[in-house]
This record gives sequence, structure tokens and C-alpha cells, in this order.
Amino acid sequence: MKIQSINNLKTNFKGVLNSKLLLNGLEFTAKNGTLVSAGAMFGLSAICRPLSILAAPKADKKDKQYACAKSLASSAVGLGLAALITTPVAKAIEKIDKNPEKFLNSDTIKNLSKGAKNVTKSGAYKFSAQLFKLGSGILTSYPKAALTTMFVPAFMAAVFNKQSKTDIQSPQNDTQIDKSLSFKGKYNGINGLKDKFTDKLAHKFADIINKPSVQEFSKKHADSNFAQHIFCATDVVTTGLTVNEITRSKRINSENKKALIINSSVACGLTIGASYGIDKITEKPMNKFVEKFKAANKNSPKLDKYLEGIKIAKPIAVLGGLYYIAIPFVSTILADKFKNANTNDKA
Repeated sequence: MKIQSINNLKTNFKGVLNSKLLLNGLEFTAKNGTLVSAGAMFGLSAICRPLSILAAPKADKKDKQYACAKSLASSAVGLGLAALITTPVAKAIEKIDKNPEKFLNSDTIKNLSKGAKNVTKSGAYKFSAQLFKLGSGILTSYPKAALTTMFVPAFMAAVFNKQSKTDIQSPQNDTQIDKSLSFKGKYNGINGLKDKFTDKLAHKFADIINKPSVQEFSKKHADSNFAQHIFCATDVVTTGLTVNEITRSKRINSENKKALIINSSVACGLTIGASYGIDKITEKPMNKFVEKFKAANKNSPKLDKYLEGIKIAKPIAVLGGLYYIAIPFVSTILADKFKNANTNDKA
């Protein structure tokens, strides 16, 4: 009886490959990969990257603290901006997904379908849709660079400098909220405006997808590692803008700027270079995993969404592991060496 119950348990257990947690995560990643990336980086930056930076031997203590503060500020700002900017883009694309005939013309649907029963399941359409969803991350580059630099001193003060906390006044007791007031109409009005905005945004995106040149580009690169390319491009742009903002900042100590700039630049370069190498090495194991995943979820109507999520999740995992765990240790040491070398040359 005991053996039979164990066998029944094994039979009923769906396993990791089709667990609800994994499937829901992959579906959400397909919908808004930029937000998932920002969330993952936020989680990693809170613990992994600071520990990796602080573990770097012989590097200047203050430089390491600034690097940690910049990491924390960058990830916090990145998550907030991703939620603010990429969410309406993802919702607009979702409108096209649900009703492609409303937004795309018949020639576009025929051209992108490539034999698929539904255009939204074709690789070419998925590519064009992800160009907007993942590409929206680039829109966060400048505000992220500016706000990150602005908040670095604040994170330094909050995390590393022991300063007395200012008293925060609590709300006045005589301030009351009239519970009889109804905000339902206002909320409905706001939701209506949001829906109109995303509808217009969906039409704008559809106009671009309807262009023959965009369709040909999408068909040509549908099978490429476009998610990693976009994430890397966004990181390069953001790092360049952040370096410029750090250089101009009057709130960051001038003696720590150079190490912070070198650390950011080296970390970006090493991460991108190493990520493509790891992607190549893990290509075969990843293909085997995808085949097993397909077999485990072959009857699911959302299989194409899950596979799209896997394609985006892989570079997030690789880049996150490198940028927030492995590379910071190396970049912090190199930044300190470059800084000291330059100082000795001037002396």
C-alpha cells in the first residue's frame, strides 16, 4: 500500500516543467520582459551585488561603498521606471494580441503569419511585438541615468553614513477623511482614459508593424537572440548616460567619481562580452530543456507564450548573474587599479 501511494504521488505530481509558478512566470515574462528584468535586477542588487563589491580585496572602502550605493539606486529607479513606462506599452501590444484584425491590415496578417493559424503565434509577429515591449526599456535610459546619479548620495547616507534620522511628523489627528465620499466615478474615469490611451498607442504600434519594411525585418530576425541584443543595447546606452551624469554631478565626491565611472564601464563591457559567450556555451543544454518543456506542456493552449517567455528569461538570468554576482567583484578591483595607476602617473 505504501509503494502504491508513492507511485500515485509521482503520477499526480506535475513536476517543475509545468508547475503553475513557472508557467505564470513565463507568461508574464512574455508580456512584459523589461519589467521582469527590472524586478530581477532589483532583487539581485539588494543583496548579491553589494556583497560581491564589498568582498573585493584591497579596493578603496569609500569607492566600494559608492559602487554599492549606485547599484542600489540604479535598480530601485529602474524598477520604478519600468513599471511606469513599459506597462502601457505592454498593455497596448496585448490589445493587438487579442484582436489583431482590428489593428493590423489583412496584408500584414497574411505576410507575418507564415502558415500559422493565428498571426500572433508566428515568430515574425512575436519579434515585432517584442521590439516594442523590450525596446521600451531604452526609453527609461536617460531618466534612469539622471535619477540614479541623483540618488547615489542619498543611498550613501542611508546605508553607509551614520547620520541622525530627522523626525518625520505624523499626520495631524484632526485630519479626517470623509468616508462617505465616493471615488468610484473618478477611478472609472481614470481607467477609461488609460484604456483610450493604450488603444491609441496600439494603433500607433500597428501602423509601424503594417509597414512592409518592418515586416521583412521581423521575418528576417525572428529566430535571432533579439532579447539579449535589446537588453545589452539598453545597458550600453544607460551606462553611457550614467557615466555622463556622474561626471557632471556636484553631489558625488570628486575623488570617488573616477572609480565609480570605471567600475560602471568595466562592469558593462565585461558583462556583455561574457553573456554572449555563456549564451553560446549553454545553447545545446537550453535546446534540450525547451524540448522537454514542450513535451510536458504539449496540450497547453499557451505553449507559444511560455516558449516566448523562456526566450526572454534566459538572457535576463545570464545578464543578471553576471552583472550582479560575478562581474562586480572583478570590476571593483580593476577600477581601483586603474584609478591608482592614473594617480601615480600624474604624480
